[in-house]
Amino acid sequence: MKITNKKYFVPALIALCTITTTLIFNKLINKSEREPTYTFKKAPTLIFDSNNTSSKIQFYYNDIAVNSNVYVANIIIWNNGKLEIKREDIRNNLKFIEDENIKILEYEIVNQSHDGLGDFKLKREQNDLILDWKNFDPGFSLEVKIIYSAKDNKEILMDGYVKGNEMIKSNARKESSPLYILVIICLLVALIFTIFRMIKSKANLLNENKDLDLKSRSANFILNAYLFLAAILLIGFSYVLYNVF
Repeated sequence: MKITNKKYFVPALIALCTITTTLIFNKLINKSEREPTYTFKKAPTLIFDSNNTSSKIQFYYNDIAVNSNVYVANIIIWNNGKLEIKREDIRNNLKFIEDENIKILEYEIVNQSHDGLGDFKLKREQNDLILDWKNFDPGFSLEVKIIYSAKDNKEILMDGYVKGNEMIKSNARKESSPLYILVIICLLVALIFTIFRMIKSKANLLNENKDLDLKSRSANFILNAYLFLAAILLIGFSYVLYNVF
């Protein structure tokens, strides 16, 4: 008897590859030309707790007592797009947001990629802390250390707009898109299908009364095992791809 699993293996593998390829091209095509992005290197660290500190202990900045909590945050900023962000591309300055609850006390650029070719700088203009640069090529990045006071345990945020895109907080981009959910569902269905096929082919392999000879039953099991591994790899690859691009 012919190995009937071959008629399932090839179309299923082609379907899985097609789905994954669709996801790849969707992420690459939809990737913005200019995409200023930032993320926290780690959660902001509380260095002064105004609520649980003795009244005899106070935090001063420029000889003025600070009555709010004080945090230190390290923030990574980079161009996640495909094109350089030039100064003429700026529609609204890329800046850290201050309001009635958040006040920036100290700031410094602690690291720049590409040997400082970006020549990034931070400058104060009224109540804004604005990011400036000489070159902001794709992949260029910097790390900013900021000490700030906040009343409501708020994270300091960035804002701004360049030609074609606004400033993006990286974890806001990880919300699952309908396409990504569809791809994962399809891959999971394929995975479940291969598991059942493997169970069946294993049963055939162990059952000497089946019509298939031992060689055919072994080949069936191996084919299903390959399909199972392919589904696992494609699920992992899709997850990594979505979180990288």
